[in-house]
Amino acid sequence: MEGDAPGSPQSLSPPRRPPL
Repeated sequence: MEGDAPGSPQSLSPPRRPPL
């Protein structure tokens, strides 16, 4: 699946961001 990278517009899941 393309767009598995964090912050990818093609990704169905939200971009992985470090917990603040």
